Amino acid sequence: MRKWLAMLLAVGLVVAACGGGGDATAVPTAGPTATSAPAPTAVPTAVPTLTPLPKRTGSTGTLNIARSRIGSGGYLTWFGSVGKNYLPFFDRLFNLNTDGVTVVPGLVERFEIPADGKAITFFLRKGVPWHGDWGEFTAEDVKWSIDKSLAPESKSSGGLLKPVMDRIEVISPSVLTIFITAPYGGDLPSLHKRTTVVSKRYVETVGEDEANRKGIFTGPYKIVQDKDGEIIKLEAVDNHWRLTPEFQFIDVREVPEEATRVALLKRGDTDIIETTHTIAQALGDEGFKTIRFSSTNNMAFPLYGQWLPPNENFAPFENKKVREALNLAINRQEIADSIYDGYATPASTLSWYPWSHKFEPRPFDPLRARQLLAEAGYADGFKMDLWILQWALGPAEQADVAQAVAGYWSDIGIEVKISTFSIGEVFGNIVFRKVKGATWPQPTTITHPWWVNSTYYYDQQGYIGTVYENEEIQGILAEIRKASTTAERNRLTETITKKVYDDFNVVPIVTADARWMVSDRVGEWPTIKFFAAAFSNYEYVTHNPPLGLFRLFQP
Repeated sequence: MRKWLAMLLAVGLVVAACGGGGDATAVPTAGPTATSAPAPTAVPTAVPTLTPLPKRTGSTGTLNIARSRIGSGGYLTWFGSVGKNYLPFFDRLFNLNTDGVTVVPGLVERFEIPADGKAITFFLRKGVPWHGDWGEFTAEDVKWSIDKSLAPESKSSGGLLKPVMDRIEVISPSVLTIFITAPYGGDLPSLHKRTTVVSKRYVETVGEDEANRKGIFTGPYKIVQDKDGEIIKLEAVDNHWRLTPEFQFIDVREVPEEATRVALLKRGDTDIIETTHTIAQALGDEGFKTIRFSSTNNMAFPLYGQWLPPNENFAPFENKKVREALNLAINRQEIADSIYDGYATPASTLSWYPWSHKFEPRPFDPLRARQLLAEAGYADGFKMDLWILQWALGPAEQADVAQAVAGYWSDIGIEVKISTFSIGEVFGNIVFRKVKGATWPQPTTITHPWWVNSTYYYDQQGYIGTVYENEEIQGILAEIRKASTTAERNRLTETITKKVYDDFNVVPIVTADARWMVSDRVGEWPTIKFFAAAFSNYEYVTHNPPLGLFRLFQP
């Protein structure tokens, strides 16, 4: 093991020494199978409507959570404010089931798709109130929120919808239709599971700056305190349509130091903590319960500076031999074993796909990496930036992986400058392709339908996560937008995956699990597969023993 990696790991050993990862595996043996979109039909396609049981109250106590980062910034998506939307202060249009793939009713009770697949009509849940007496949630709120996110000045860039959006028509307070230019209406429910809707009346009344500072939503908890970098406190909403939470309050505190989080758990001052795998193993040996999320992210490093005109590029990253050298310099197995304690496997692609197994992870070959740099004209190396971006959805191992990768690259002669930022400080520059000669440990999560990943990461027209642009890939993306079935779009996405793999355009590291530790005050925590952060399900955490309060959506 490299000396710098051994030193890095030694710093993290703040509790008793622990054993290996046992028989843990990070890659599903049989991932969800890609299926075709609904066949063109004039018959409405609908998600089932769930019937609530009689309402009951009785929330009590405080669920204390310690995370390395709690999220900074505000609450309006078009301001680029997405760092806190893992918390249950808002309702999604659709929710995720525990398999991490299928969607179930949310604010949308059911939907209809026309025969050509170029529209989707949402039938919204009626009688859902906004926090703070701002009236009821309506179709106009949905249209307004989506339109604001799609606007040219939006820092969210509008996601997948921006390149294909035609218009949104409000039919009634509880019905609206989204018209798109591509035939994938059947996939829109999955895409809208991340959509955050805000109150049009509230934002227009108090102004965008105030609304971004103080969020008003419809979730089972309301925001009662928010101090950036310190604490977010939520209070349960009485008689919420979806559930009555068992805990009256949720306190989420930012505790960057893992040793402090461990001490808080041991003293009984917190109930859920984010941990690295090494510390999780030690706490497990002491009797604390582990909550494990399988394949929660693919850790990968984008190489910013591979853009199409008019954006500026970074000469070393434009050279395929340099990109190959950066890939060959990394000992992925060592990172998986040492930093993740065996709860990770070497990765070959930017994101996880059912076809990822077709691509072998790159071997560790630093001698060949140095040779490639010399052949590319960089025998003496070059300078590049590596960012450690602090944000609430970043895994606990993010900084350690960044330090390790910087060490491997330094070993082949590259001068890596490491800087730490809040993700909000650089977010806009990434969105608008102003970044070159930089990288960061980007944890990409499972995204279904699988073809959506290609539009997220490689589409010149849109998404916030674009890491690389290429004319040939833009042509394939145009074919994806015309394809009539999910299966065909997935096939084209596999073609893009192979091209990016063959050209070494990104540096995948590992597919990793996540483990969180909980106190004996926590009873049930019905987590969602793959998602340790973005879909945290804190509202479903129960007391030990559970109180048995009403809940509508059992994930």
